[in-house]
Amino acid sequence: MKTFLAQEKYPKYKNMINSQTHVPGQDFYPVLIKNLLTADELKDLQDIYDNFPEDRIKVQAYSAHASIYPTLKNKEDIIKRVEKLASEAVGEELVVLDIEGARYSREFGWEAKLGPHYDARPVEMYVLDFHVKSNEDWKLIFECDEFTFGDNEGLLFSGTGTVHWRDPIRIRDDSRIDLLFFWLQHKNPKPISDQHSKNMKEREKFFLSNINPVRPLSKDQWWKPIKISEAAEKHPHYQKISAEILNPVIQNEIYTHPILNQEKEMIYLSCKIKNNEIVSVNLDENMTKKISEKMLHIYTESSIKFFDSCVIRLSNIDDSLSKIFHKEKEDGQDFVSIMFPMSEDGEIKLDIDGKEFVIKHDYCVTFSENNQNVIVKSINAPIDLLVCSFKINKKDNQ
Repeated sequence: MKTFLAQEKYPKYKNMINSQTHVPGQDFYPVLIKNLLTADELKDLQDIYDNFPEDRIKVQAYSAHASIYPTLKNKEDIIKRVEKLASEAVGEELVVLDIEGARYSREFGWEAKLGPHYDARPVEMYVLDFHVKSNEDWKLIFECDEFTFGDNEGLLFSGTGTVHWRDPIRIRDDSRIDLLFFWLQHKNPKPISDQHSKNMKEREKFFLSNINPVRPLSKDQWWKPIKISEAAEKHPHYQKISAEILNPVIQNEIYTHPILNQEKEMIYLSCKIKNNEIVSVNLDENMTKKISEKMLHIYTESSIKFFDSCVIRLSNIDDSLSKIFHKEKEDGQDFVSIMFPMSEDGEIKLDIDGKEFVIKHDYCVTFSENNQNVIVKSINAPIDLLVCSFKINKKDNQ
């Protein structure tokens, strides 16, 4: 079994690990996967990144990380490939829960950096960090072990079991590092214990105290947005949901998550949908579980519980729609929701608290029905939407 360099470099860290209970995934050494995509699949994906609309880019300024939402051709085949390779490497059956695209670049007007962290999630997760296209090597570091990989190569690692970061160098002004993240969990999800989280937070803290960021930044600036040019005015800081956010009910993001055809059929059979009205729908156990797992992945350490679901058919835009995406707050209860377009050719443009989101088939968006103002700006055709709501524990919204 190969151990990470940090245990040799930092005796104090080795002693810390030995004094703690074992963390699942801590012994998994990253595996390099080459040529995941065919030449045509890679070219199609690179074209999507190269032509992704600038007005849809949202940047997490503390790392100059932009969200990209690619539509993968041969998506199901690619997912099966990833699941097979990852399962073989780990020795247990894994399934893809989520796919996220990203670009790191100083062109957004912010300093590019990614500090030591572990991935705080409610279940054990592995990540395939796949390089779509890059014009500079930017090492990925796992507890002091350095890895460099190129286009059409990916690194599989335990996100919840290892502390990892990017090489603290100043990448070039013209650098673009385009990535695709495949998030995988066990087929039978394995919950993260409180002790697991406590151990990993202590390990993360150790590296944050010992690893210096890009010069001349100080250690307390790892996670602070550092403006480096006026381009930042076009790309203001956009904070995604994370375990560090104390008020998750005001966070929004787009994610990939298809509603399968057989799932749609079951929904349509269970209810009669009318234009511009809310129709309650009872999802089966498997679909409820699937969506709940998605929300737990998004809201990391928050305590949320499935509440209800409904279908909305929008055929036109009028003022009454503001009431469709609203729940009254009762007894201080907050809700977070997730919206899925079910129409294959449908597209809806939303304004959520002044931020614009364009949602298409195979994507979803999170919002809060009783804490945010959700306005439908446009639809390209009549569109059916599945909206699932979750109660959020009051302690997470203090």
